[in-house]
Amino acid sequence: MGNTLYTARECYDLERDWKKLRKWIVRRRLENMPVTLICAQAKISRKAFYFWWNRYQAEGWNGLQEKQRGRPKRPEIDGALKKRVVKLRERYGWGPNKIAGRLSHKGFTIDHNQAYHLICEAGLNNPITQPRKTWAPSVSKENIATVCGRLILSSAATIGG
Repeated sequence: MGNTLYTARECYDLERDWKKLRKWIVRRRLENMPVTLICAQAKISRKAFYFWWNRYQAEGWNGLQEKQRGRPKRPEIDGALKKRVVKLRERYGWGPNKIAGRLSHKGFTIDHNQAYHLICEAGLNNPITQPRKTWAPSVSKENIATVCGRLILSSAATIGG
């Protein structure tokens, strides 16, 4: 059977190459080697062993490959669609949401984030430079003088009184 222990050099090589280690783990288990012994030789936890063993049972040898993690990449946008987005922005001044909606009605597949990135790449992004107006009540200079005058008069009356 395959119950022979690995030498220190072989274990060191396996630790460096995770692909070989995963295959070695599965091969040993297929030879009916005890899980405890496999984990001890490979210096991995039982949880790690069962993770890869279950993956092997579900997907076969291809399941031992690392899966790509993270956010999927955006599909490439062809040049004609890029030109259309830029043209709509220049001609009508539309934002990314409206451009994406209009193009999706025409049969193109683009979302507002892609439209926004294309607008920025073309240098057509115009962020707001001035602060937005608020709806605070407007006060004129004459109004302020009257209010301040009343306050000064009323405070003088209480002091003198």
